[in-house]
Amino acid sequence: MKRCLFLFLFAFCLVSCANARTPESIARLVTDNESRLLEAVEEMRALSSDRLFVAIETSEGESVPRLVSFVKESDKHEPLENDLLFSVLRDFSLSRIHFQTASDGRQSVIFSCTADRNAGVQNGFYYSFDGTPLGDDGRATKLVKQKKRYVHLNADGSAWYYTTPLTNAFYYFEKTGDLIG
Repeated sequence: MKRCLFLFLFAFCLVSCANARTPESIARLVTDNESRLLEAVEEMRALSSDRLFVAIETSEGESVPRLVSFVKESDKHEPLENDLLFSVLRDFSLSRIHFQTASDGRQSVIFSCTADRNAGVQNGFYYSFDGTPLGDDGRATKLVKQKKRYVHLNADGSAWYYTTPLTNAFYYFEKTGDLIG
């Protein structure tokens, strides 16, 4: 019984934390690959005026992965030819890259390590064009500085999103349902 419970919990952790990485490993990835990531940032900016996602998918009935773009998950995913973005997603095992223009006009490029917005911790990093921290998915929001991180606090004082500076205009982000503010 204990062994079955252990296997179940292990499998659950693998599924719910799929691709989530430690803040330290993400910081290393950004530091070691900053120039390549900056090229990807500029490619994303050149592709979109307001908002755009890119991801690698394998279509039903096909075995070769391809780069796709979309504005919303529910939209048709259009094939996209861009070797740099494809290689950044593949080489760094990223789920998607997202260009976002917030309601206040601030722009960012978000590199997500996790895809499922309903499972465990979601994290990654982003580039802020104005060099200041941003809210979840690049949105305009009020962040409170706590030590070395910026936190989005709920009315009850709990937090579900935080961000910390990495290097230059790159920031780490993490979101979950139960962060402590």
